[in-house]
Amino acid sequence: MDSSTGSDLIVTLAWRSAEIAGAASALMLLFALIVRRYLRHQDRLQAQVVAVWRPFLTRVAIEEGAAPALPPLPARHVPYLMEEWNALHDAVRGESADKLNDVAVRLGLDVIARRMMHTRAIGRRILAIRTLGHLRDPSSWKPLQDQLASANAVVSFYAAAALVQIDAQR
Repeated sequence: MDSSTGSDLIVTLAWRSAEIAGAASALMLLFALIVRRYLRHQDRLQAQVVAVWRPFLTRVAIEEGAAPALPPLPARHVPYLMEEWNALHDAVRGESADKLNDVAVRLGLDVIARRMMHTRAIGRRILAIRTLGHLRDPSSWKPLQDQLASANAVVSFYAAAALVQIDAQR
């Protein structure tokens, strides 16, 4: 084996390493662009939901009388609506909270939240637990109590807070 064969191998390995590094960099850039596009899409969806539902929910909470007709709610908007509903619910008390609960039940957010509690996504599970706590529905007691044993301490904390909202004495 002469010295030129060894140096050819080293050059070939260096070129292959550079090609692999370049391809990996291009894939990482592509992935970053896809994630950015996805996040911008999510932001647009959230802005659409807030534009439609924030005035509606505020009007429901503040005005006297029956709630107006519900705007259409596509399934992909539900988590954003639940976030908005929970945020407004945190800001009101008494009759306003009861009116918001009525709207949530009419929209089926209670059923959706019970279903979401079994997801592996921690953020969605916490959103569901917060929603059920604000609804103060006694039938949610057992599913929320099961969440107390969660390995995730944040989930357990929110489940305990929701149980207190439902029935502090119990």
